Amino acid sequence: MTLKKENDDYLYERVFNLFKNKDVTSEEFNLQVQADRVVYIFSRGLAKLNVLAHLPYFLEDDAHILRKSLKSQETQFIFNLLQIWGFHIDDSFRQGKHKELLSDFLKLGTMNKSSSKRGGGQHASVVLEDFPDPAVYQMIDILFYNRCIRKVIKTTANPPLDKNVVTLMSWLSRLKTAIKHRIYVTGEDHRKNEQELRTAYKINIALNEEIDELKQTLQKQRDDFKKQLEEKRGIIEMYKSKKESVVDTFQMDIKKAVRDSENEMMQTCLQSEFHQAQFAEEAEEIVQKYDNILKFNLEEENKARGKRLKIESQLLGWINTYDQDSLDKQRSYEILFDQMTGLNNQMKNINDMLAKQDVLYANAMREKTEEEERIFNEMAYQLHLHRCAIKIQNYWRLYVTKRMDMKKKKRKKK
Repeated sequence: MTLKKENDDYLYERVFNLFKNKDVTSEEFNLQVQADRVVYIFSRGLAKLNVLAHLPYFLEDDAHILRKSLKSQETQFIFNLLQIWGFHIDDSFRQGKHKELLSDFLKLGTMNKSSSKRGGGQHASVVLEDFPDPAVYQMIDILFYNRCIRKVIKTTANPPLDKNVVTLMSWLSRLKTAIKHRIYVTGEDHRKNEQELRTAYKINIALNEEIDELKQTLQKQRDDFKKQLEEKRGIIEMYKSKKESVVDTFQMDIKKAVRDSENEMMQTCLQSEFHQAQFAEEAEEIVQKYDNILKFNLEEENKARGKRLKIESQLLGWINTYDQDSLDKQRSYEILFDQMTGLNNQMKNINDMLAKQDVLYANAMREKTEEEERIFNEMAYQLHLHRCAIKIQNYWRLYVTKRMDMKKKKRKKK
């Protein structure tokens, strides 16, 4: 019965979690508990029907699985129950009936199908004979609460199943899904949802009317734009004809301008030939002038070379004196640089000593701060212990007084 205990523990844990949630009202709490109970009953019923659907598979090979998994008394009880309902294991398995509808023998799913009902096809009242034998439920519990049987169901792929039970399980699964969607909703929430749906429907109708109006407006705008487009096309055709006439006039003007420009070019060509002759005479005169100027420039260049030699000799003397002065300055600069290097080394040593002193001072201050913090923490801990001791003594005194009062009340009652 461990599976039943696990399912009950799960249901109790879910109810306890709902009870701890302070935001849930009493009405919502009762609804959640009842809904979880209904869903739990459906889930448990589907699990038991799944075991019953595998019963043809358990009866194969002379019920090898049942003999191996169940006790001998439980196995014999199941065989006797099947024989009572007209299902003989040996004959049925020889004829291949283990793949038939085993639920027909156990009278499952046959309610309101009895030939003794009145009204033919009409649904009559349910009578006691329509329900299965209670022993069938006991057989299902024996199989359902057996771990070996459940393990075989999980590990077996495509076993032969009872079609009636599988069909019933599919319909119950759909019913369970529908119940899950509807059972957790209160009546007030359902009314709110219906009110929201009505409001959305009205809004949808109004929006559809607006859409129809917008479609009419859009069609009207399309017609207007079509008329404007035709007008623009007429204007474009008119401008095209004007353009062709303007192009013809411009071509005539261009041809006339080309002829005039050719005449002007002939006249300018004759004038340029005349000017070229004049320029040739002027060029000869310029060549003679260039030769005279070249001779004069050569004479002046010779004079300038003499002056340059004198200036170069003076410049060499000045450079030598400058080199000597720069050497003297360099020697004095090196002496001053050596003195400055020595002073910099002394300054660096002094800075190193100051840095070491700063490190020692920082360590001393840190140790002092740690010591003060340790002393303060010890004092705070002692104060905390003292307060805790006072509270414990107060609670103990209250406990003793309450206990004495309770004893006195008991004695008075006696």
